[in-house]
Amino acid sequence: MDDLFVFLEKQTSSFAYLDRCDEQLYFVDSEKKLDIILADADQKRKAKTPVRKLIFNPSQDLTINKNEKTINLFRPTDFMVGEKTPRVMDLTIDAPNINHLLSNLIPVSNERDRFVNWLAGIMQTRSKQLTAWVFMGEPGAGKNVLLDHVLKPLFGEKQAIKVEDEQLKNPFNGWLQNAILIAFNEVAHDNRTRNSINSKVKAIITDNDIMINEKNVKVFTIDNHANALFFSNDTIPVLIEENDRRFNVVRTGGNMRKQSWFADPERFFVDVKSELGVFAEYLINYDYDPALAKTVISNGVKDALVDVGMTRYAEFSSRLKANDVDWFVENMDSLFPTSTIKALGLNGSIEKDSALSAFREIYQDDRVTKSKLTKELKLHGIRTGEINGKRV
Repeated sequence: MDDLFVFLEKQTSSFAYLDRCDEQLYFVDSEKKLDIILADADQKRKAKTPVRKLIFNPSQDLTINKNEKTINLFRPTDFMVGEKTPRVMDLTIDAPNINHLLSNLIPVSNERDRFVNWLAGIMQTRSKQLTAWVFMGEPGAGKNVLLDHVLKPLFGEKQAIKVEDEQLKNPFNGWLQNAILIAFNEVAHDNRTRNSINSKVKAIITDNDIMINEKNVKVFTIDNHANALFFSNDTIPVLIEENDRRFNVVRTGGNMRKQSWFADPERFFVDVKSELGVFAEYLINYDYDPALAKTVISNGVKDALVDVGMTRYAEFSSRLKANDVDWFVENMDSLFPTSTIKALGLNGSIEKDSALSAFREIYQDDRVTKSKLTKELKLHGIRTGEINGKRV
């Protein structure tokens, strides 16, 4: 067979070729360029150019399907085609180095179990889990080690990818077309950037299909099978809303170099590589719970991110709805002593004048009017009415 399989992509009406040597797909924006590329590979264009549709379907291992006239960009790794075995395994014994890495990245054991269940879901079903993981912690905890030495070999070098901030902001997103796992590294360093990319991120996590925008190629749609990780050194990678159902957030352990099991890094990486087959078998044998994989964990780290991502009106509304007297006590000075705050009620209603005074005091902003506050709080589910002749 020829090294380059040339075809006309159905959705874009563009020439493309599949390079069998590097397993990569390339679009060509002119016939003249295509002829030059073929000549360099000692090939000539066939009399009839096949028309094929690009897909990304991890449930199929076949690349070129003549009957369905498709080119499948998915490539299963040797680890992904393993069969379930009756072997009972313990990571602390069977894959101690990978276990050390996971334990350092996710020190809380029940959170670590949830992450392993999530990985097992990707391995067993090759499908979206509809939730993402945010790893927050100091540099050197092992975030990139997990990606480069465990996830890339398991799921494929070109299918488990790292995406930097600039790539996510760029309108061209060809990197999405054959990804089963994406690690977003230090994305969104400021509020303006976070707001602009938030819709992109949410679509990647939950949407069934995704629009691919390649340079000089007509935009086309492909099935979205990507699962997402976020790596962050204490910056805020994404805006997380109250009652969010997409993001699991964990605080990592310390720098790996301080750990005794990482005393010889070169040896550690060799040992991790030797454990990959065992770890893949562990994930395939794992008693995967799909409902748990699609349910996010709630912890203090995530709550803090939710608070940081809130606008002041969203935060104020949330505290009112929760009748959170303690929060008001902590955030208001002696102008509003505890007894006065408790007298406000916070038992389902609060006088408009009292709410305005509290808001101005907490956020140190006397420019906010009663009308402005009322309108903003309505947007967050706070209704207005009258009780005993007072506007509340």
